[in-house]
Amino acid sequence: MPSLYSVALDSKGDVFVCVDTSTGNAVDVKIYPPITQWTASHQTPALRTIDLPDGIYKGIAASPDGGSVFVSDYKARKVLKYTGSTTSGYTLDGRFAFTLGVLDTSLDGYHVGPLGLCLLQPNNILCVACAPLYEPTNLESYSYGRVYLLNPNTGALISADSTVSVIDQAAWNFLMNGSYDDNNGGTVGGLASVYA
Repeated sequence: MPSLYSVALDSKGDVFVCVDTSTGNAVDVKIYPPITQWTASHQTPALRTIDLPDGIYKGIAASPDGGSVFVSDYKARKVLKYTGSTTSGYTLDGRFAFTLGVLDTSLDGYHVGPLGLCLLQPNNILCVACAPLYEPTNLESYSYGRVYLLNPNTGALISADSTVSVIDQAAWNFLMNGSYDDNNGGTVGGLASVYA
């Protein structure tokens, strides 16, 4: 059974819900009207659904006008973009392409993929938070806790300079605290992770 993983809103208040956290689900994204239009029992039907290719989807973001929907495929380590509307439906935008490159294979089987998405307006930057879903007991995977800043039209990094287009969570945490997993109060919590 599908379960809720992430939610996004457009400026009209339409609610975009990513409901697929496993493979084999037929309906992966449901788009509901604004909450002010929901029935008291919250059984309001979706305005539109989007069936994505088989995958494990974790993050969702929508443009202010609802014309673009971004969904992160954790398993395939990429982000998909759909364009359209709740009236006409949505189709895959083949001009957009973002896939994580080759990673170090010494992570003891831990998978690294995109988890969370955020479309920053008016800057027109798509933020893609990537990390292992579960951190191993060693700290090797912290080097993959990154936020990529993308052009939402193409999926390319906003700059060829990685110091501008990639935020390295582990390096930032080490710079701020002198440790990869200590928040200055002595509590170990994996603060180098993008979802800690």
